[in-house]
This record gives sequence, C-alpha cells and structure tokens, in this order.
Amino acid sequence: MTPHADPADGKLTFVYAYMKGRLAILRLLPRTMKPGPGSYVEHPAVHEIHSAWLRIRTEQPTPLHADGEIQSETAQEIEYRTLPGALPVIVP
Repeated sequence: MTPHADPADGKLTFVYAYMKGRLAILRLLPRTMKPGPGSYVEHPAVHEIHSAWLRIRTEQPTPLHADGEIQSETAQEIEYRTLPGALPVIVP
C-alpha cells in the first residue's frame, strides 16, 4: 500500500504515521485503497520515504509482520536493504 513505489528505481518505499486514537486511524483506513489523488499518503500525519536501506529500532519488543505472517513476536531491531538486480522484474 505504497502508491508512489516504483519497482524499477531500486529503492524501498516506506510509509509510517502516528495518529492519536483508533477513530482517526479508522477514518483514514478507506483511503489506503485509493490509488490516485486523495490517497492516505496525502494526510499530514503520514510520511513516505524512498531509500535503499531502512533500519527500525523499538524501545519495547514488538511483533514483526511481513506479507501477512508473523516473523517474530519480540523484534526490537530490523534492517531492510535493496539488492538491485537480484530478482528480475518486468515493468512497463
């Protein structure tokens, strides 16, 4: 759910936000499925970063999900890196 991701640019597109309260999150949720103008990434609380690598550290252990599966129940640090050319991708 990263509408500005480009599979050919060799970068990760990372989206994060902090919103107070469940109601604010629920109001934004339908906009995650909107691909064009009005998408959730336009909300002022949402930040989008394009980078070749990403490191996330948390003070408290937290579950780590990837592709809908739990990878760890107590992650505190994870690092992602792109490997350009490692997987052939056909794009228009």
